[in-house]
Amino acid sequence: MKDRVNPSPEEEQAVSERTGELYSRIITLHMILLRYKRCMLVYLATRLARIEDCFWEFSNNLPNEYKSYLRNEEIQYFNQYKDLIFSYQKSFDNDLNLTKDIQPPEDLFVSIRVVKDCGEIVSSDGEVIKINKDTNHFLKRSDIEHLLLQGLVIIN
Repeated sequence: MKDRVNPSPEEEQAVSERTGELYSRIITLHMILLRYKRCMLVYLATRLARIEDCFWEFSNNLPNEYKSYLRNEEIQYFNQYKDLIFSYQKSFDNDLNLTKDIQPPEDLFVSIRVVKDCGEIVSSDGEVIKINKDTNHFLKRSDIEHLLLQGLVIIN
């Protein structure tokens, strides 16, 4: 019993060496776990950024081929991100559409060919323009953007 209460100097030396060795192992394992955690967080952030990029690329319709690679939580994240963007759009009085033109137009004016009769439109300058089938026009893109989206005109 006396030996346990008062260890010899050799025993104290051995215990301190084992304690130091154990402490260094614990610190090393802790650092390894922190590194793995950082790697996983970067991986998850990259996946979420790609999911957000898919929203901007495909608007609100995520193709089924992409959905097959996503987990249910990621599809739920996509839907929540979509809802967030659309609720932000609705907070404005005008018809703001953030997904409409991601890239700026190359030219202010475009040359178009009319596929279907559109009647008359009023340009931003106040000029009335008659848009008949099989005619060509050189107009501001903003004046005929709605016709492009409807497929009534095509860009030459």
